[in-house]
Amino acid sequence: MQAIPSANMSNDSNALVLVTEERGAKLSFALYDFSMDVSSAMGDIDRLAKGVNLLALGLRQAGDNLKKYGILPSEEAWNTVRHVSLLCQEAFDEVELMVPLQRLQNARNTDGPVSDTSLTTRLRNELDWNVLAQSKAFFLLEHIESLRLTLSVISQTLYTANAIALSRREQNQAHESLVHTQRLQMETLIIEQQLSLLRTCRSFDRFRHKVDNAPLAVTHNASPQSMELVRRGNGPDPSALEVYQEPSLLQIHQPQDDIDDLARVRSISRSFVDGLLDRWTSLPEIIDGYREIDQFGDPREGEVKQIDAAPRRDLANMGRLVRRNSNYRPAAAESEIDSEDETAPRRPKLHLSTAEPVLQEVDDSLPSVSAGIPAPREQLLSPQYAQSWSAGAGNYFPSSHRHSRPRRASQHLSPLSSPRASFSSINSPRASFSSVNSPRPSFSNTSGSIDGSVSGSPTSGISGNLPTRSATTFRSDMPAFPPPPAQAVQPMPKLRERPPIPWRIRVNQEYWDYRDELQVGSNTRMELKTALKDFKAVTEIMSDYVTRDAVKERGFDFTRIRIPVDVPRPDGKTRTEMLSCLCIDGALDFNDVKALVRRTEEMRAEDEREEQRRRERRRESDERRRERDQAAKSRRTSITSQSGGPVRPPPPERSLTTPVLKAASGAAAPAVHGYTSTYRYSPRTSPNNVATPHTEETRTTKKKK
Repeated sequence: MQAIPSANMSNDSNALVLVTEERGAKLSFALYDFSMDVSSAMGDIDRLAKGVNLLALGLRQAGDNLKKYGILPSEEAWNTVRHVSLLCQEAFDEVELMVPLQRLQNARNTDGPVSDTSLTTRLRNELDWNVLAQSKAFFLLEHIESLRLTLSVISQTLYTANAIALSRREQNQAHESLVHTQRLQMETLIIEQQLSLLRTCRSFDRFRHKVDNAPLAVTHNASPQSMELVRRGNGPDPSALEVYQEPSLLQIHQPQDDIDDLARVRSISRSFVDGLLDRWTSLPEIIDGYREIDQFGDPREGEVKQIDAAPRRDLANMGRLVRRNSNYRPAAAESEIDSEDETAPRRPKLHLSTAEPVLQEVDDSLPSVSAGIPAPREQLLSPQYAQSWSAGAGNYFPSSHRHSRPRRASQHLSPLSSPRASFSSINSPRASFSSVNSPRPSFSNTSGSIDGSVSGSPTSGISGNLPTRSATTFRSDMPAFPPPPAQAVQPMPKLRERPPIPWRIRVNQEYWDYRDELQVGSNTRMELKTALKDFKAVTEIMSDYVTRDAVKERGFDFTRIRIPVDVPRPDGKTRTEMLSCLCIDGALDFNDVKALVRRTEEMRAEDEREEQRRRERRRESDERRRERDQAAKSRRTSITSQSGGPVRPPPPERSLTTPVLKAASGAAAPAVHGYTSTYRYSPRTSPNNVATPHTEETRTTKKKK
């Protein structure tokens, strides 16, 4: 059995991965910068920079996958990533010793701006990129590539294990195709990794052979950098990678053809896939858990069968008795007896002053409330009522769950459901006569029982054992209240209950839909608590119920998405709208969801009050402005009245008036039309511009001449 990694182990591994990734990114950038200045070894250094960068990215991806899949990776997987991180740091140390990166940085910091030619000459002399350096660089490239492929195999192993777990939980064609694809990808990476491990060992052997047989010109006349390389010799040990190689390939280090290597690796690749799944994942334990569920069945299935096997007349009592148990939790889909409408009025409770059990056996001859028969197993686990929330999935919640149906009672009410049964005997300490406005029953003179007593109910034997008192004694002990008028007797107003809160818990592609704390649908037969052990869950709530500010205030991480939702129209059809949904990390319970909804309502109420105050301030400002305008207008009117006389309009402009022309002499000049008068002419028709017939004739004669 694989050991579950501890929290300290995962935290230490994550910290080591982050440190190694940061160092690799800085080293890769420095190598590219060095290659730009020194062109003698540009090709080898560029390849080293690329390999270091890809190794850092692969290490980060493997660390993220270990955190993502929770308990799916085994303890050995965490140890493997930690070991590979240490090997990466050894490779980075060797690269920094081969390439004088620190000297380049020191020269730039101390010497200031120097010429590119002098700096390049100095670095080229210190580098001395000879045959030994090239062989060592080739070995480091193969070593870094082997580490990167090992990390890729770890990530692909987690992908494949996740696909196998999903296919084991929900057996369908899509999951089987996914498993086949992931296994092929994993087998391909294993082939590349095993071939790379073989090449790494052979490149190291060639490098050691060149160091042992180095020519005298290299060992005696070389620079101190080359001598240090010869003295240091080995560098990273490729034997540390043997734990990741298939055991039958450990002895194939002698030079062989690549085709022979591929044939050997291909023969063991498929079996090595299963071996890595057992080593690096907890998939065997997950498969055993699914096998136990298939063998012993769902624990909820026994409860449903027990209710189905009960006599029909005891179904109602059994449903009430089961709900009294504190450990009872509703199943995935309740029967009609347990799915009562929350908005329906509650039946009155019986207040009995006796120690005997409340639930009594109901006789077949008596009329009783009809109890619904529980739904079959196929309906309880049918996924057709729950639609997916993903894009194009349809309804947010199915229409069959939007309104629960109230329980339908028979035509004849049982005495237990009669409103008069709520009044107990007079001597009962829980007698409900405290309300003055409630209708009071009439009492007989010969019996202490109430008119319309419960003697006909199954509990009449209990009430008969109580001591009886006469009506006279009762009147002497109890104060006499006059009967209330008819108009005073009013039914109690129904409490307005809030609508249920729809929310969902999603684990990968599986989801469980809830209304308040009742589960109403799911697309899987697995229980939620079983799925939470293996994968990370997400709680989804529509933004109509919870706002982002409320979620941020509680400290939850979330993502806001938009999903298509079918909204009913007045004509009975539906239209699709894109509504906002909040995906909160983690599986919240109903108490957390209810707290978020309440906080959202409080925030919205505060915003509404603030908006009301803002509107009130705006209204007061408008009123003050109108008062100032009215006061200014009144002051102008009073000033005008004090100046004296009525207010005269301003004189018209002179351009809009016509001048009155008068004759120069005392007698009026004869007009053209034969009468004398004073006329008001326009500028065009003034007498100066009017030509007489004689004048016109004279002008014509002059023109002819």
